[in-house]
This record gives sequence, C-alpha cells and structure tokens, in this order.
Amino acid sequence: MTTASVIVINWNGAPFLSQCLEALLREATPDDEIILVDNASTDDSVEQVRSRFPDVTLICNERNLGYAGGANAGLRAARGDVLVLLNPDVQVQRGWLAALRKALEDQAVGVAGCKLYYPDGKTIQHAGGIIRFPQAVADHYGYRQQDDGQWDRQRDVDYVTGASLALRRDVWETVGPLDEGFYPAYYEEVDYCFRARQAGYHVVYVPDATAIHHEYASLGGGSELYLRFFHRSRVRFVLKHKGPAFFLTDLVQAEREWLKSLPPRVRGPLATAYLDQMLDLASLFEHPSPHRERDFASTLEALADLRDQVWRLQRG
Repeated sequence: MTTASVIVINWNGAPFLSQCLEALLREATPDDEIILVDNASTDDSVEQVRSRFPDVTLICNERNLGYAGGANAGLRAARGDVLVLLNPDVQVQRGWLAALRKALEDQAVGVAGCKLYYPDGKTIQHAGGIIRFPQAVADHYGYRQQDDGQWDRQRDVDYVTGASLALRRDVWETVGPLDEGFYPAYYEEVDYCFRARQAGYHVVYVPDATAIHHEYASLGGGSELYLRFFHRSRVRFVLKHKGPAFFLTDLVQAEREWLKSLPPRVRGPLATAYLDQMLDLASLFEHPSPHRERDFASTLEALADLRDQVWRLQRG
C-alpha cells in the first residue's frame, strides 16, 4: 500500500481542528503521516495540536505564507507517496483517504478531489469544479443540490477545490510547487490543476471520497478583503493561462460590461484588485517573448482603465 501524507494548512482554525484531526487519525494507517502547517495563527491552534495531537507533525511558520506557501512548506516536508492538501474546516468521512489513494493508482490521474457536503451532510457543496471563461468564474458541480446519487460517477473536471486535493509525489516533482503569487489565497488550486493537465495528467473528481466542509472563511466571505483577493487571483489566473491577447480582448470586454451591473460595495474592492495586479504584473512577464514589452504596457494600461471605470461608476 502506498503511504500518504495529509497536510492541513491552518490559519486561526482552532474551532475546527479537533474534529478535523480526529477524523484524519481514524483514516490514516500507521505508515501514513499527518502534518499541520500553521501560518502564524494568533489563536490557540498550535497549543491545541501540541497538547491533544502529539502524533501530528507540526510546522510553524513565522509569518502567514498564504495557502500556497503553507502548502509548499508541508509538501517539502512530506514523506508519503500520496500527498493530500486539506483545510482545517474539513471533516473527512470514512473511506475518504482510501478512495483518493485508489484513484491515484491510475498513473494517468495526477490530481484527485472529493465530494464535499455542507454541514447537514446531505447538501452538496462541491462535486468537482468548472471554470467559465472569459472571466474565469469558478463554479462547482452539484452546488447546493441534495445528494440523490446524481454525482456518483468519477470523471474528469477542470479543477478540484483546494479544501481537499490529492496528488502523487511524482506529479508534484513534475509540475512543481504551488504558485505563491496567488497570495494569500484563491485560484492557486485551479492554477495547479491546469498545470497538471498541461503536463499530461488527468484531474478527477472522486465521489467515494466524501467530507463535510464547514467553509470557515478566514478572510470573511463577502468581505472587502475577500473580494479584493479573490478577484486579484482571478485576473492573475486569466493572464497566466490565457495570455495578454485573450486578456486584452475577451476578458476586458466582459469585465467592462460586468462592472456596470455590480453594486457599489463590490466595485470598490475590484478597483483595489486591479491595482494589486498592476503592481504585481511584472511577475507574469518574466519569460522572454517577441512582444513582451508591448504586451506588458498594453496589459498595464488595460488594468488602469478598468480601475478608472470603477471610480467613474462609483462617482455616478
């Protein structure tokens, strides 16, 4: 049997840690390992793990490295053949790890995700993900549907959520670490799934691997910070995977029309997201290309125009 390393990426997740780790310990074999990477939590997460879960390997970062940075720290330390990333607000159910392990026995499969339920245990939150272009809107199959077995077939999907994402060690060695440019969170798992597919692997949803996701939003779901970082990562993802030509035509046009329909409270964080991406744009134009300088300047101008449109709309 292949060994597994389950890596829990934690930031102030103390209210959920006990049920998360207790469920993981029931799933793990003696040869498996559980690693908790703490991103400089200010609650009692670390003390809780040290006192109650001595068999859990603890990695304490001096500062918050974000989801990707925390995941990479855990992946570098992991010894398993199967590597699983998990949020601390996920409570896995019986057979979860075995189902993921079995799916990854197929060498054509590189990344595997599970069926996530809301806390009622009946309503589906995630049965695989789909990205809807041109704006790269992330959506979940089965979202808010009662589970009547309609999502019980394993299949290829665009991505699986980082709340529970499994891969083999050889995939990680081929694809590389998660992109920490998606700091602090959002779309890093989408990016990884797209990169894995570009490397020739399948990304699959595994319905026999089930878990409850309490969906604790560390940045506050719907808050200004959440909206800012979510949309910054969304724009970064489009630029990275579709390139400047697609961004300057398809995305910008769709974004302009979309902005007109948004309430004022959403527009403000979007303006900041566009500015964030302007400041970080150089990181996406590091590799030489025939039109790099022209594309960089055009993309920078387009982001500035989108930001200015938000301000005009806000002024009425």
